[in-house]
Amino acid sequence: MSTEKELITAIIVTYNSSKFIEKCIKSLVEFWPSGYYRKIIVVDNKSGDSTKKVVGKYRNKNIDLLVQHSNLGFSKAVNVGIHASLQSHYFLLINPDTVIRRNALLNMVQETKKRRAGIAGGKTVGFNGQKQGDHFRKINLSVGIFDFTNLRKLYPNDYWHKYFYYEDVPASKNTVDVDGVTGGFMLITGKTVNKIGYLDEKYFMYLEDMDYCLRAKKAGMQVIYVPSATARHFGGGSSNNRSRSNSDAWTRSRSYYFLKYFNIIENFLMQPLFYIDSISDKIDFPLKKLWSLTDLPNFPLKFPILNRLFTDAHKLFGLEKVIAGSDVVHVAETYYGYTHQSIVAKRRGLIKKIVSTVWETIPHNNEGIRGRKQYKQYAYENIDKFLAVTNKAREALIKEGVSDHKIEVLKLGIDIQKFKPKIKRDKGGIHILCVARLVPEKGVMDLLEAFLEIYKTNKKVWLTFIGDGPLKQDLKGYRNVTVRKVPYSKIHNEYQQADIFCLPSRKTKTWEEQYGMSLIEAMATGLPVVTSDAGGIPEVCGSCALYIKPGNVITLKKNLDYLIGNKSIRKSMGKAARLLAEKDYDRMKVAKRLGEIYWSLASR
Repeated sequence: MSTEKELITAIIVTYNSSKFIEKCIKSLVEFWPSGYYRKIIVVDNKSGDSTKKVVGKYRNKNIDLLVQHSNLGFSKAVNVGIHASLQSHYFLLINPDTVIRRNALLNMVQETKKRRAGIAGGKTVGFNGQKQGDHFRKINLSVGIFDFTNLRKLYPNDYWHKYFYYEDVPASKNTVDVDGVTGGFMLITGKTVNKIGYLDEKYFMYLEDMDYCLRAKKAGMQVIYVPSATARHFGGGSSNNRSRSNSDAWTRSRSYYFLKYFNIIENFLMQPLFYIDSISDKIDFPLKKLWSLTDLPNFPLKFPILNRLFTDAHKLFGLEKVIAGSDVVHVAETYYGYTHQSIVAKRRGLIKKIVSTVWETIPHNNEGIRGRKQYKQYAYENIDKFLAVTNKAREALIKEGVSDHKIEVLKLGIDIQKFKPKIKRDKGGIHILCVARLVPEKGVMDLLEAFLEIYKTNKKVWLTFIGDGPLKQDLKGYRNVTVRKVPYSKIHNEYQQADIFCLPSRKTKTWEEQYGMSLIEAMATGLPVVTSDAGGIPEVCGSCALYIKPGNVITLKKNLDYLIGNKSIRKSMGKAARLLAEKDYDRMKVAKRLGEIYWSLASR
């Protein structure tokens, strides 16, 4: 055994972890093994609490605080820590809500040396003394189905969950070889990092530990579980204590892991299950998720193929059984698969009335696919109430033969208490925001072109695209241009930091902007709007926007320049936009009217 005094670097990733981080640091300092150099790196993922202040008290304890400008996720943040201490002999990954016990780290290091292992994990227990899932087997298809989805509830005695966590065998008091250990209390040797590299940053959170262990084993290194290295883990100290099944990160990580390690047929089975999982937990009222063809993994020409095979891919398997006995069933459009299913259920006497929200503004659109005209004709005859979101949608229905007395224009609303103006700090420039799918028809390339012309003479302007799509990479790489995704729960913050909103949508033969929810969100937040006169946009925004003809970059630049240079105009347009949102787009007013429609139909 080498007598060289070796360096151990502990990496703690924090995100709003002020409640826990101090106890974690104290335990590391107190129980750090003698004979080893100590370095502790805290990588903070832009916490909004006092985490940075708490860590700052320990700067004289060989603790480095690396503050990030955004939430990088776990894998990327760990890699930041590793990169900052590449000379280290060992890296200890430890969650901020974890407290190590005496000799825990020493035992991990000694067992790693003894077995010449590449990765070691310790035993974690909750503060109530309950054993936690700290080591596990390689994921097989059965584990994926019966432990990684809600189908777990269907399997008697939770067998595959126990199998995955080695709970089907007696617990060992001695160090054992395993397939994987938790990244919340994991020791990685410097040699392992040199051989297989960093953690896979495509995992934002969850399964990055399993992935890294599999890569180590594939490279010929051992992964061991050391039960004599114990720690107490509170849980949720960096993930807001959200159940993993409720987390979008958990869904994405499962999906990516299976794409990486399983074959096409297995992914064809598993991918829909991941996205079906636990959706009802995110909704404030009962929700039953039914499987649809749309849940199939993406493949080239997915929807054109499915629509031509099945008339429309939006079929919900088992829908008739679920809606049987309903007084009112609310669907969407006239040609969707589940709309047709509801009509068939009504004709069979299973339900009483049908309401359909209609967005389509192009008469006789979507009729080129076999069976679509028949679907529409059945809808005209059997739907009891059509709720057109705009007058243009209403006119399209009338041109297709729907009786005017069956149609009502009911605009869609938003939470105007969430989307509301906020006093902005003077940032010394103008921030333009676009929230949209990053596809050609949304006019995002037109906006980029106009912005780059503006930037030539005005360096104090910024453009932010919020969204995802095939043009994402084409929009990146320009000065003062940012492209990113933001969870919808936080999207209102983006509007509140902007000065101008722009959505220059284009038109095609079969598509135009039917409504534009982001336009309403922007107006509710008190933003002046620059947009096109495509589809239903002029009806939605009224006099609260500056308009261009779709694709007219010259006029787009002119309108943006006008708002950039006129603060008073921006202010007056924003104020008018907010008043319009309060008047027409308050979801509570819309909900009240919708309830009246339901009661009227049900009482007939």
